[in-house]
Amino acid sequence: MMQKKSKDDRRRRPGFLLFELLVAMAFLAAATTIMLQMHQACLDYDRISGDRLRQQLNIENLAERLRDVAYEDVDASVTDLRAQSQVEILIESFKSDSRKGVHMILRDSSNDRPLVYHVWRLEPRS
Repeated sequence: MMQKKSKDDRRRRPGFLLFELLVAMAFLAAATTIMLQMHQACLDYDRISGDRLRQQLNIENLAERLRDVAYEDVDASVTDLRAQSQVEILIESFKSDSRKGVHMILRDSSNDRPLVYHVWRLEPRS
């Protein structure tokens, strides 16, 4: 005849429940660590993307200011913008057919991947 296990027989395994709890807590700690690292990576990516966008908008705003200046005042405006911003501005003269022009290169090297923006201006026709 088979005997049913009594409560005393089940309790003869001391510490088994404690061991199960320790394993579960270790798993929970590992999963939480992985989740927090993923969350931190997402936050870092968002921060880097926001900084990059801010730099792009800054360069585009400077380029817009250079487009709106009269052709004769471009050199003075470039000098002022160099003093006001951290963006490197190079200016090159060129000639296309019978017209002169300037090619301005705006470069922001404050990041791992530098941003470059080009602006071309032709002198107005007389």
